[in-house]
Amino acid sequence: MPDGKTRPSLMPALTLAALGLSAAWAPGASAAAVMVVDPLVEIRGAEDIPAAPDGGTLRLVGPRNGFCSAQVVVTGADPANVRATATPLRGPGTIPTEAVRVRYAAVSPPPPLEFGAHSEGSDPTVLTPYCDVLQEEPPADAAVLPVWVTVAIPPDAPPGDYSGMLAVAGAQVPVALHVGRWLCPGPNEWVTHVGLLSSPETLAMQYGVGPWSEEHWRLVGRELDLLAGLGSDDLWLSVLPGNSLGQERPWITFRKTAAGYEPDLALAERYTRTYAERIGEPQYAMVYLWEDGLYGYGYKKRSDEKGQVALMVDGEVAKLPAPAAPGGEAVWAPLMEGIRSLVRERGWDERVITLGCASDVRPVRETVEFFAEHAPYARWAVWTHGRDAWVPEGQRNYDILSDDAIMRFTNGMDVSYYSFVDAPAPSPGERPDGIQGGWDVPFRRFFSFRNYLAPYTHLEQWRTLADACMATRRGEMHPLWAAHADPCGFAFVAFDYWPVSRGEPLLSRYGRGFRTLMRNNTQWLAAPGPDGPIATVRYEMLREGLQECEARIALEKALAAGKVPGDLAEKARTLLAERIQVRTKGGKVQGGHTGNVLAAEVRRWGVAANWQDSTASLFDVAGEALQTTEAER
Repeated sequence: MPDGKTRPSLMPALTLAALGLSAAWAPGASAAAVMVVDPLVEIRGAEDIPAAPDGGTLRLVGPRNGFCSAQVVVTGADPANVRATATPLRGPGTIPTEAVRVRYAAVSPPPPLEFGAHSEGSDPTVLTPYCDVLQEEPPADAAVLPVWVTVAIPPDAPPGDYSGMLAVAGAQVPVALHVGRWLCPGPNEWVTHVGLLSSPETLAMQYGVGPWSEEHWRLVGRELDLLAGLGSDDLWLSVLPGNSLGQERPWITFRKTAAGYEPDLALAERYTRTYAERIGEPQYAMVYLWEDGLYGYGYKKRSDEKGQVALMVDGEVAKLPAPAAPGGEAVWAPLMEGIRSLVRERGWDERVITLGCASDVRPVRETVEFFAEHAPYARWAVWTHGRDAWVPEGQRNYDILSDDAIMRFTNGMDVSYYSFVDAPAPSPGERPDGIQGGWDVPFRRFFSFRNYLAPYTHLEQWRTLADACMATRRGEMHPLWAAHADPCGFAFVAFDYWPVSRGEPLLSRYGRGFRTLMRNNTQWLAAPGPDGPIATVRYEMLREGLQECEARIALEKALAAGKVPGDLAEKARTLLAERIQVRTKGGKVQGGHTGNVLAAEVRRWGVAANWQDSTASLFDVAGEALQTTEAER
């Protein structure tokens, strides 16, 4: 169950998955059984199917202009004969059949076989594939077949209760949908920062198409559509070959000319154009031009920054002057001006240009000063353990300015993107007003993860991820970070790094790199479908959790503005406080540096047994509060 109770032993399923096999349907099996199962229950085999607590009604809860999912599980049927169809959903209005999507969950590929050691208290089941890949057709060899129903609720759907039927495997399953009063904004308007790492190079290798052929660009378009559905905020433009994103060839290369070297921005131009068409303007256009010694061979040592950097020139890796080295200006100044022109052509604010990726080791002052002179509009991204906060003042090349809540390098360049490698912990004390915060923070600080999002971690972890990464927790950390201890989203979550290179994801290709800092994290949220990337169950739970997080933020903003009348405000604060208590398990969840305790119970955020009731109340109360606020204007 999704309240954190221990799962049954899954060793038989683990053995089958490790062999790349699954138990097949056999002729003469018992009659088909159709059971409604909580969508937060992962299905690996029949042993995972609990009794339906609601009498067999397929229940969905979602906001207007949002999505919601539920599952039924079919056993004892030939998958070839399982075709589920849904009727329109009728209530205060009608939601047509076209808005009700039926897919079939297949077992994901086994995860790569390289994981860190796990100490006592770990949960090894999170390395066991479950039925996660959402296919349009039932998998041919499935003995247990989860059927997923996802409703896209129109923005003009009247709120209230709807009903219909799902026909599957000879059974008629009642469908009950509650449409909340809150109107969910589009993903590109979400407040929560969503930082995902996508891999166009993986797409080309997976589908055997020529890099940057028209067929490859079609696949990239599918990838971007899925990213758009999650409100992805980061666009990555790599400059370094053989980088820690696993890219042998970066997005931006160079040409040797009679006058020197000039940047080739053709791929970057098309990608930014395609990104703009599919997603819109990014919050961060990450120009990946710096790596320290931990992350492969960009700038191998800090001392090398005054020497040479490996770049791609006319299709070959060559050493060119580093930014602060003699001759560096002729290479790097045109590069930054070209990127600036690309961004302006898209109509984007040039301040989205973010240089990275700095880490526990920072670029030396000469490097930062070069970019401050030649790209003063740009800002820096930092991915770190936070250890730098304890470096003696005289040895740092950045300042933390508490007065205006900005982190800067000492030459004045802003650090606008700061991500810790660990994971959030609950606040030391819950706020009595029920306001969690995260949307009101003055500094953009994100969480990435190490052992919190293992390849097949429990679905409640994905559902609660967004809320867990949005909180006001001032004063909890070291005094140097007291003004910046507030996360407002997550970053560095791998999206589609499938094991295409030596049976490993491309994140493992070069050096220790992201392979070290990602450790046991999932490396794909999208799965390879027959003709392009497709969504997974984890993708859907993350998307729906993001919707809940955004509803909570909208409600908190209305409360903070003092526009919600007394009785409704009290109801809202009580609801919000209860949700915080459930997610943090009364403050018992442990965050921070995760070590090797893989998916341990103490590190799993909580979800109420009646989570759909709580979600329905959240959407309704948020909608009522915002409607009241609008009426008073």
